[in-house]
Amino acid sequence: MKKNLIFLLGLFFCTKLYSQVVIKSHSSPTITSKGIFGKTEKISETIIPGFTDTEITKLIKRGNNKFAEPKFVDVSFLAKASKEVIENDIIYRHKVVGLNATSLVITFGRLLLSKKAELYIYNFEGTVILGPITASENIGSDRTWSSNSFQGNSVILELRIPKNEQYQNDLHISKILLGLPFKINSNPSDSLNFGSFNTSSSCNVNVLCSQGNPWSNERKAICLIETDNGGHGTGALVMNTCNTNKPYILTAWHIVTGVNPTNWTFIFGWWSSTCTPNTNNQEALLFNGAIFRASYQQSDFALIELSQTPPPTSNLTYLGWSRSSSIPASSVGIHHPKGDQMKISFADSPATIG
Repeated sequence: MKKNLIFLLGLFFCTKLYSQVVIKSHSSPTITSKGIFGKTEKISETIIPGFTDTEITKLIKRGNNKFAEPKFVDVSFLAKASKEVIENDIIYRHKVVGLNATSLVITFGRLLLSKKAELYIYNFEGTVILGPITASENIGSDRTWSSNSFQGNSVILELRIPKNEQYQNDLHISKILLGLPFKINSNPSDSLNFGSFNTSSSCNVNVLCSQGNPWSNERKAICLIETDNGGHGTGALVMNTCNTNKPYILTAWHIVTGVNPTNWTFIFGWWSSTCTPNTNNQEALLFNGAIFRASYQQSDFALIELSQTPPPTSNLTYLGWSRSSSIPASSVGIHHPKGDQMKISFADSPATIG
């Protein structure tokens, strides 16, 4: 059986709850020292101990192919955050600092937001903003919910709740992924610049450059994967044989082996908005959680299914596939080397995603 390449930019069935969270990046700050909603600069703070010399030594001896390591914490957000009442809303603000970390990922062990509550997570400079995170992202007791990785050693969480919904919310931070200090890796950019642009090799071409124009639809299917233990990879949204828009992600066996994708994050649209100079992407989409479906080590193949179905407004693409045994003369790979912006690579033999 053969299947042609399929592009579905807006036809989705209601198999799961539609959900996504937007990541916005800006070249200049869009948030003041008072945050998004506040009228004062008051903010509370939690400091996460960094890596000790002993931990760093162990990580170096172990060898490393991850951008971060987990630190388990116990932070009740509503109890710790500073509180400000503004008319009919209550604003909570809290800063998380990871000592000697190169990046941060915030993970909630409990996330229960009321109907009109809005949570934002952003960097100290106000140039990268995740949100609004709403009740559509609420998780059960068997799940966690994670942000994207933020460069630097601090992030700010800001929550707006209507007064009449104050007691309908519960947010608990259970884990922080701390970006590894650069001296753990032989190549400092592997950890120091993970998630930043311009960290990959010159043979990888920005997908927004002219060489990537023939694949402008395909790039909408590609996602950056961040695992809940500090690993990363690339995946592609693919169609099934029944054309039912199940959000299957094709990725590599070496990414899923020995780990569970239940609490991973998937970021679509992580590319530079221009070819040159490379600049922060203006808008990306984050999805949380997936279900393992299949894998095969010999071909480095894995198939997982997103726990959240992209809504019609996502403008994402489902890729097709073929069972043909004919080997193409050349191939193109679209991926995220070192967590960099989306890059495109050309080869004279088949390339793989991963």
